Amino acid sequence: MTKEHHNYLKMTYVVNKFLIEHHEIIATIPAILNTQYEIEYYQNLIKNPSNGEQIHSVTLTKTKNEARKRLSDRIIQIAGSIEAYAMTRKDLELLNTHKTSHNKLNRLTEQALLSHATNLLAAATQIQPTLTDYGLTTEILQNLENRIETYKNLIQKAQNLSLHQSATKNEKKQNITALRSAFHKLDRLMLNLSENHPQIYETYQNYRKNPKLGKRYNRLIIQVESQTYRNLSPFTLSLTNPKRSYTAPVKPDGNAEFTSPATGKYTLFLHTPDKEETPVVEITIKRGKKVTLSLNLDNVKDK
Repeated sequence: MTKEHHNYLKMTYVVNKFLIEHHEIIATIPAILNTQYEIEYYQNLIKNPSNGEQIHSVTLTKTKNEARKRLSDRIIQIAGSIEAYAMTRKDLELLNTHKTSHNKLNRLTEQALLSHATNLLAAATQIQPTLTDYGLTTEILQNLENRIETYKNLIQKAQNLSLHQSATKNEKKQNITALRSAFHKLDRLMLNLSENHPQIYETYQNYRKNPKLGKRYNRLIIQVESQTYRNLSPFTLSLTNPKRSYTAPVKPDGNAEFTSPATGKYTLFLHTPDKEETPVVEITIKRGKKVTLSLNLDNVKDK
């Protein structure tokens, strides 16, 4: 996945989290809710591709390299036995044919190393009875054969993984394209919230432009405690300073929430039918903080 795709996907998670937190409002427009479900569907496809078993390429590469080293070590051991045997017999052809070193083996490609190991196994098997005195047993040759097969299988797995990753990459591109299309649709639908819920619409646009905001945004939750506040309904709270003002209705459960107010010092005002505007408390909003405040409305009314 490219860095661009990664950043875009990160933005979609931030925005979707924001939509989930405001489900009560989002759900009032079914088309927005359906588009949100569509977005989650493509996010899951991108996160969990369907085509094939997931294999960790780093682990596979490490295992394959370790298998190559074990195979090379066995080749060096057997070649050393043949070399000692050839020097005793003064068989220069046999000596030159199988003389090797780790440096030479390291320069070979995967297939060339397999071919070299297979040829060595065949040659050593033919003369094995004469190499017993040089430390070469049938068990060692069997072990070489096993290591050849292990390395061959790991090479095949790596090739399969490469094909799998290519297919997964294409699938992710298609799903990201579909995800972009769903977000373009969501952008148009969210305009329906701009009139009645301008603060939510503004925050949505900010997250679309700058997903880093979603990692930490300001929230102020007011929990109203009162025996009589229901009789004063409807009423609202406002968060005001010389530069900005935010308004939040108090819900039937007694809670009011200000989402993404800018950092700074504010005065919280109470607005009721019998008191047009009553200052309640001074509040400081800090960046990336969630503040929960309990407000006793009975005490405010008595002031």
